[in-house]
Parts: sequence; structure tokens; C-alpha cells
Amino acid sequence: MKQHCKNCDYLLDAHLSVDEEDVQPQEGDYSVCFGCGAISTFDKDLNIEPLTAEQLLELYQNDDDLFLKLKNVSIEIRESKTVAIDDDTLKKLFGEDVEIRKIE
Repeated sequence: MKQHCKNCDYLLDAHLSVDEEDVQPQEGDYSVCFGCGAISTFDKDLNIEPLTAEQLLELYQNDDDLFLKLKNVSIEIRESKTVAIDDDTLKKLFGEDVEIRKIE
């Protein structure tokens, strides 16, 4: 299920879940590119598609807490001097229980 970000072509080969352990991405789940910070969603075939402005507004209106977490991670990545966000920063943004898992 490895794929490339449609915004920057970064290889997306890991994922994390902020709610549950050892969960695989599902249709409608969100993704933030570790390379450029682009916020995307998984489609029915589990391909990553960039969010439209309308989808971002809907997310903000329906779940502003999740919207703010995704936005903060996106900003952290874009402002980072490195290519990708590190584990400590992810834990600071999402909490100590966050786990990063390689995509098989």
C-alpha cells in the first residue's frame, strides 16, 4: 500500500493512528504527508487524495479538534528544517500513545 504524495511525491511508507492501536487506514481516514504537510484522505481504494477546500471546511465544522491536530502537524512539517517530522514532535502533537507503523 505504499504510495507517493500527490503534492510533493514523497514516499508514504508509514502511518499512525491517534485513536486505536494497530489499525489500518480505511476509507475516509485522514493522512498528513511527512514530506510536505499536505492533508489528504483515503478513498474507497485506499488511495490518498488531497482534500479540497470544501472538505477542509466540512472537517472543521464537524470535528474542529481533529482539524486543529491535522493543521498543527501540517504546519510543523512545513516549518521543519528537516525533510520529515520526528517521533518526539508527533508525540507532542498527538500524545504519548501515538505509534508509527511501517506500511507493509
